[in-house]
Parts: sequence; C-alpha cells; structure tokens
Amino acid sequence: MKYAKGLFFLGVLLSLFVLSDLVLWWYLSAKSLSFEETKALYLSYFPAWSRNARYLTGLFIIINIAAMYVIGKAIAFLGKNYRGAGILFMILNALMLALKLWSLM
Repeated sequence: MKYAKGLFFLGVLLSLFVLSDLVLWWYLSAKSLSFEETKALYLSYFPAWSRNARYLTGLFIIINIAAMYVIGKAIAFLGKNYRGAGILFMILNALMLALKLWSLM
C-alpha cells in the first residue's frame, strides 16, 4: 500500500484525540465537584453546537473505531516496528472503546 505510513499516523492522531478527551474528563472529575457540575464544565470545552454528552460519546466511539480500522489496515503493510506500535495502539483503542461504551450505561 502506497500510503501505509500516512494511514498509520492518521490512526495514531485519531487515537490521541480520543485519549485527550478521556484525560480531560479524568482531570475535571478529579476536582471535588458534583457530577452535574463536572459534566457542565466538561461540555463547556466543546463548541455550542456539540454540547450534548450522548452526541460526543457517539462521536468519540466512531472516531475510536475509525482509528482501530485505519491502524489495522496500515500495520498489514508495514514492518515489525510499526506492527508492534500498531498492536499497542489497537489495545489502547480497545480499552478506550470499552470505557466509552461503558459510559453510555
């Protein structure tokens, strides 16, 4: 595949984007605020048109699945170093996906 490295780095960027969302939530929830205050503060970091918790969770699930697909597609054509890193990012994405799906309950 001609653009395997580019796809790999796109998948990594998508993974880091979802990870930054989780880190933001963990950072805000570590403060001693109620759940509703933490949720309002979390949503204030996003544009006004996307300040819906279910919408954002669904969006980040889609981004996470896209990252897993892109990384999986790219590591099939890359060397051992990329495969090892790709497998680690696939595991990280699977964990983040499980957390996002669990947060829907």
